[in-house]
Amino acid sequence: FISKKISGITPNLPIISEETSENKDNLNLKDFWLIDPIDGTKSYMSGRPLWGTMIGLLKNNKPIIGMVDFPELDQLWIGYKDKLILNGNDCSFLEKENLILKNAIFASTAPELFEFLNLQKINSIIDNVKFNIWSGDCHNYILLAQGKIDLVIEENLNSWDILPLIPILKSREISITDWSGSEISFDFKTKKN
Repeated sequence: FISKKISGITPNLPIISEETSENKDNLNLKDFWLIDPIDGTKSYMSGRPLWGTMIGLLKNNKPIIGMVDFPELDQLWIGYKDKLILNGNDCSFLEKENLILKNAIFASTAPELFEFLNLQKINSIIDNVKFNIWSGDCHNYILLAQGKIDLVIEENLNSWDILPLIPILKSREISITDWSGSEISFDFKTKKN
């Protein structure tokens, strides 16, 4: 359904989804739509409303528009350049100033998703923040964009797990990096940290 609607609007742009990501033809694409129809499968299956449908438009392999729809929450978030839109309305949130780690709220999907050495880093962070929240998937990033939480750390994400969120986060000038502080770069052959 989603792919059919997008194809009707932009028939010349290919669509990659979690289900079609193994297609070798996708490796050479520069401009395309990226879809994750259900991010937060466990939330969806258990009736928790924090699952979302994520769609991103990439140009020259860079995400330029990101969208997350939370049907159960009646929220449609769109990020583009410096714009963050919720249900068709521009959003602005209070900025936190001089935030220090001991006052920060940290979120992540699940500790078992981290490799052993990085789980040790996560435990160190947990010991130094105000509190941490497990679970939430793509909803954690929306809470981050709203300023309700301060830090999201994930590991071994696939392209469809993060790329649609990048324009939303960048609209709020939120840094998206790997463990070494480098900007995240994804391809469709491997998972990246």
